[in-house]
Amino acid sequence: MLSEYNEALHIATEKKISYQEGIEHEKREAATPLISFCRDMGLNKNDTLEKLLSVLKLDTTAAQKIIDEYWRE
Repeated sequence: MLSEYNEALHIATEKKISYQEGIEHEKREAATPLISFCRDMGLNKNDTLEKLLSVLKLDTTAAQKIIDEYWRE
């Protein structure tokens, strides 16, 4: 298969991927104190999930994974 290498497209794609990874990292970093705050306020896991979805604009799968990782019984 012959294809032409497009350096500009490659660089733009890598920048977009890096940007998205950075945003996701920041959201994960923000999730920990939000989860702690929700627990301190007496919210359960489901209510905390709703806060992560609404405040951090995470998708459900990512938010659930973060809660599972950081929730301390």
